Amino acid sequence: MAEKVLVAMSGGVDSSVAAYLLQQQGYECIGVTMRLYENETAGIPRGHTCCSLDDVEDARAVAYDLGMPYYVLNFTEEFDEKVIRKFVQVYQNGGTPNPCIDCNRYLKFDHLLNRARELGCDYIATGHYVQRWQDENGRWGLRKNDDPGKDQSYVLYSLTQDQLAHTLFPLGGMHKDAVRAMRRDELVRETLGEHIFGTDFNFDIFIRLGAGAFVCGEETALMHSIEGGRGEPKPKPPFPAVRGLFDKPTNINNVETLANIPQIILNGADWFTSIGTPKSTGTKVFALGGKINNTGLVEVPMGTKLRDIKTGRVVDYTFNAGTKFDSVRLETKKMQFLYSDGTDFNFMDMSSFEQLSIPAETVGSAANWLKENDEATLMYAGDELISIEPPMFVELEVTETEPGFKGDTATGANKPATVETGAQVYVPLFVNEGDVIKIDTRTGEYLSRV
Repeated sequence: MAEKVLVAMSGGVDSSVAAYLLQQQGYECIGVTMRLYENETAGIPRGHTCCSLDDVEDARAVAYDLGMPYYVLNFTEEFDEKVIRKFVQVYQNGGTPNPCIDCNRYLKFDHLLNRARELGCDYIATGHYVQRWQDENGRWGLRKNDDPGKDQSYVLYSLTQDQLAHTLFPLGGMHKDAVRAMRRDELVRETLGEHIFGTDFNFDIFIRLGAGAFVCGEETALMHSIEGGRGEPKPKPPFPAVRGLFDKPTNINNVETLANIPQIILNGADWFTSIGTPKSTGTKVFALGGKINNTGLVEVPMGTKLRDIKTGRVVDYTFNAGTKFDSVRLETKKMQFLYSDGTDFNFMDMSSFEQLSIPAETVGSAANWLKENDEATLMYAGDELISIEPPMFVELEVTETEPGFKGDTATGANKPATVETGAQVYVPLFVNEGDVIKIDTRTGEYLSRV
């Protein structure tokens, strides 16, 4: 059975090559990134620091390419206690702190080694440029790296004999240039350029600045724009596949079309044609703008129907490019639900204390989740009330349900229950009358017992 190694991966060149070398040597490797602090706390939400989101994703991608399991371990509390607080204390006392020394001593080669043992690993490994050796008496030591510009033995002086015995340094004796070359040749899976994945297939993409056109909806117009001219179409034939961009045979499509290709390759043509309508399969991307909460691009299946937000009527016809709609100014108000007298629902504006009575038919299904003193969102189109939204999550008491029995938690079955608003939800068998449960009002689903 191959020995197991927990490889500390930062997403950089050194740790990535270290993982690759260990695999080539026959070790069973598990990748891990130590989460030492939250970048947002330090005011650096992104960027390449030792804990950035980019670095985690880079490490995860390398582990995936190598076929390794990958984990992110949260050491934020330990890092704060062993490194940050000590740094501050030493600095305040007039000393010169070295947080890297403490990080290696207490976290990477202490806590991480303990985690490795919990995972059944024989060793941990890092991308340090240092050489490990053992004398005739079995005592472990460290030697400087052969590359004088990349010697890191000095930051590891605190390692104990037990730690050294269970730590591997695959880059020991290597030069940085050789490591970079190995990263490029062995780990980077090129998807552009020549000899893709080691084959004779070549694939290049050229990005050219057009003539300033916002959209070229026709292929020959787009080619004119790429060539630096005005985005105007030209008669066909000849078709672009015969004579197109710069008078060369061209297969040209917009980004929206090209973005579908990987998904079709991964999931198959039958999957793609199952989306949309029989005559218009797939999806369509369109832009949403105006005075709405969420602007931007929206992708929906072809044939998706629209609903008139004022009347609630479903609009079911084909829209032509440039179709315009009457503008509607939408406003929302937060109001507190007071009580219901059976006919009307009464709300109060918390800023003006003005009370509003709304017929039950207008409140509609929102009544299922409205509890006295809860806050609801009322949406208006001009002066017309068009919808009432309850809180996203509500906590309601169960007023009626079949009693639960010991052992019901293991069955995974559900039963109907009536809550204090009169709504019916399906709950686990262990829920009883009098219990307070949390419900997602968007779906009407039980979430948890409170």
